[in-house]
Amino acid sequence: MFARFSTTRTFMTLALSLLFAIAGAAQSPATKMPEARVEPIDPEQRAAQYLETIRQSPSQLWAFLLKMPKGGDLHNHLSGSIYAESYILWAAEKGLCVNNQTMTLTMPQTKSVCDLQLNQVPANAALTNSVLFQQLVDAWSMRNWELSPESGHDHFFNAFGRFGTATWNHTGRMLAEAVTRAAHGNVLYLELMLTPDGTMSSDLGKQVGWDGNVRSTLDKLKTSGIEKNAAVGIKALKDAETQKDQLLKCGTPQADPGCAVTVRYIAQVSRGNPS
Repeated sequence: MFARFSTTRTFMTLALSLLFAIAGAAQSPATKMPEARVEPIDPEQRAAQYLETIRQSPSQLWAFLLKMPKGGDLHNHLSGSIYAESYILWAAEKGLCVNNQTMTLTMPQTKSVCDLQLNQVPANAALTNSVLFQQLVDAWSMRNWELSPESGHDHFFNAFGRFGTATWNHTGRMLAEAVTRAAHGNVLYLELMLTPDGTMSSDLGKQVGWDGNVRSTLDKLKTSGIEKNAAVGIKALKDAETQKDQLLKCGTPQADPGCAVTVRYIAQVSRGNPS
């Protein structure tokens, strides 16, 4: 009985194997059911969907927005785009003084000697005095502005007068910092506002004066040589760009990403000066 059961079991196994083989052979590739095709999601839609998932996560949102290409930064005041920490270092290097009440930089009347009676202390004191350092950062930026007695508007514009002396003869370093930060944030284009010829045109304007007529005032400015100031401004920009390229190693294998940022310039004028 055992042998008979074994023979029957073997026969059934062979029959089932043959049946499966025939079924497999009958199903040719042409008769297979096509697989469902999933259309790829548009990159813009994918980005929008991801943004919705991270709206409540500040860290993920920051990383997402940092990597996003941002096109151009227009109407960018160069001196206002530099971090206060950089100005503190430059002021210390130049031996400037700072009023410890108003946080305004000044040139010392005697080289590297600040007048304590005028509340002046050496700017380099901020490098070892953490309280002074933090006070300068607050006064020269919008950090903690709400703790100051000024409105946000006034605090912003007053800051330019406080750190202004630190910007002198540092246009190249300022350009380097501006384009490096732009590249880090995926900003492709900068339109920077600055005064290329320093105070030359402003001083000439004060000398010539305003006579109430645009045409005649312009003629006086031309006669007094304002076109020479334009040439000075162009040279100053070229020199600054050369220094920027050197600092960022542009044109070398070690070039900073900021070298690829396109920069254009707008010559700024003050609207607040009396005519």
